[in-house]
Amino acid sequence: YKQKTGSSPERVHELQHGMAALQETLHQIMNTNSELNKVNNRLEGDVKRLTVENLNLTDERNELRHQLDNSLVDLSNDASPDFQAEKQLLQNQIQNLQQRTHRLEKL
Repeated sequence: YKQKTGSSPERVHELQHGMAALQETLHQIMNTNSELNKVNNRLEGDVKRLTVENLNLTDERNELRHQLDNSLVDLSNDASPDFQAEKQLLQNQIQNLQQRTHRLEKL
């Protein structure tokens, strides 16, 4: 009768062995889950750090772009007719001073 209901000592031993194997598998799954959680936390930290770094680099790029735009505006201003006329005037004054210096040196 015990054989039919599956409660023979051999069957009980098989079930106990199966239960122990399932508990070991569950323990391994829980350990793996714990390790995956640690990896996930590290990755989340990396994502946060990289996001901040990306924002900082974006700000830096925008600042450099702004400086470049300002430099280009300055250069275009330098090329303006008013600037060219002022530059020519200063060059003429320098040339006159050089000529006067040369004449004074001859004296």
